[in-house]
Amino acid sequence: MDAVERTSDNRPYFFLSYAHTPSWGSGGPNPDHWVHVLFADLCNDIMALTDLPGGAPAGFMDREMRSGDGWPEKLSENLATCRVFVPLFSPRYFTSEMCGREWFAFHERILRARATGSGAVPAIVPALWTHVEYSQLPDSVRHIHVDHAAFGDRYAAQGFYGLIKLNRFHDEYKETVLGLAQRIVQVAHDSPLPSSRPRPYESTPSAFKPRGEGPRRIHLTVAAPTRDTIPEHRDARPYGRTPRTGTRTTRSPPGRSPHWPRS
Repeated sequence: MDAVERTSDNRPYFFLSYAHTPSWGSGGPNPDHWVHVLFADLCNDIMALTDLPGGAPAGFMDREMRSGDGWPEKLSENLATCRVFVPLFSPRYFTSEMCGREWFAFHERILRARATGSGAVPAIVPALWTHVEYSQLPDSVRHIHVDHAAFGDRYAAQGFYGLIKLNRFHDEYKETVLGLAQRIVQVAHDSPLPSSRPRPYESTPSAFKPRGEGPRRIHLTVAAPTRDTIPEHRDARPYGRTPRTGTRTTRSPPGRSPHWPRS
């Protein structure tokens, strides 16, 4: 991609996907304050590393818009146009319905791009907010290969939260943010992902639900005799004179089997 093309492309470089931390009490500080600080620092570094014009969004995060009017449309639009998806890993992230929907929508966009010969390198650049064990990752996430230790052992062990909270790690935090910003820009330029039509948020499933979760379709076939073939002494009124064939499709709740009639 040459400089002229980059100048005309003012899409956000990244979409920061993160799980909101609930407040433990009333009247306390915003528990997501440090995520907002990380987002601002990433945006500042990306503006320094690129030729985005002033006023163009370097990145996108939802902040407080989840309770506002029109936020699903705004969310879907940015998922369809951002260049790189940056999921902020934490144990809470993979239990979040919203984060799962964001991942699903962006990954679907990658698959569509691959079908047209684009998106060879997945434009997903995970970052660590807090340490996450590999066993905590859903199956849908494990194909993303990332070496968190490349940004330092302390980051790999504690994530951005462990660096940003303590003043003595300030320089290491700044260095790690810059490294992440450089990675975002590199992926955006090396494997440009075309924009797509926004996917309706309300109908987007979560990528983090276990395989097989959700309603299942079950085909039932019922075999019954005719009046001429019923066993002796059985009431013939429920049976017809000619055989009929067919199947019925029903839906079973997750983890449950249909109740079969007792003999």
